[in-house]
Amino acid sequence: MLLLNTDDQRAEVSSKLSETYDWLYEEGEKAETDELRMNASHNLKLVGFLYIMFN
Repeated sequence: MLLLNTDDQRAEVSSKLSETYDWLYEEGEKAETDELRMNASHNLKLVGFLYIMFN
């Protein structure tokens, strides 16, 4: 499980989520299916950890 104990850890996760958001609405809009799947797979791991933490 991912534990966000420090401000630096929280900032890192926030940054990754912001990067994902930016990519999705900029480059992701025109991305090929394989590229979307690769990015989704990588980011779902992070989101899954966050979901587990807050439930």
